[in-house]
Amino acid sequence: MNGKEEAGRQRRSARASNWWISIGAFLASDALFAATPDHASPVNAGVWLAKPRKWLFRAAVRCLHNCSWEAERGFNSISRPRRIANNAPLLRRLAAGVGDGSVNNALDNHSTPDFSMKDAFKLVMRQMRGTAFYKENTWFFVSGNLEAGLLFYLMYLRYGVGTWSSPFTREPESVSVNHFWGPGKPWNRPGGNAQQVRHPTCTCERQRPRLSIGARPTPNAHTV
Repeated sequence: MNGKEEAGRQRRSARASNWWISIGAFLASDALFAATPDHASPVNAGVWLAKPRKWLFRAAVRCLHNCSWEAERGFNSISRPRRIANNAPLLRRLAAGVGDGSVNNALDNHSTPDFSMKDAFKLVMRQMRGTAFYKENTWFFVSGNLEAGLLFYLMYLRYGVGTWSSPFTREPESVSVNHFWGPGKPWNRPGGNAQQVRHPTCTCERQRPRLSIGARPTPNAHTV
């Protein structure tokens, strides 16, 4: 095995190790849902991780049958976007998945002591304020009345079981996911499918949900 092949083998091994560390942190936490925001929504509904629960599935089905929606206050008139975006308990739950002290504890010797809770809080505030949800103060963002808005409402606002995963990486061995977004869907190309698209438009979501949230979630409403 030459040097290039050995370096590739080491990167693959490190990437697999990082993946299992991240998944272990997610499974050990009380969060049931981890995603990242995008330019429009607090939840990119194209790439996420979840721990399925029957009660939550039933709650989602009930909402599909009975929920109301409005551009100003969202599902069941939950709240205005900028009020939601400045809600400290929500921001703390988002920061838990990005990299605060509890994350470092969950990762043991793989902690990042240079990345504090204060840093994580600042990061999630900046990301939230970068969304159309916040900037335009409306639920009428891309899929705000569909899956993206519904996931944010149910997972993050109604039941408080969602967090964000880290949107960036500190090492080249981290896991990334290719995600087709916007108008770059492979099935939108004339006569094409996923295998025939040579230069798809995509973004890499860094799905490493490094988190640990303290309280055990219960199927009760959270207020925002």
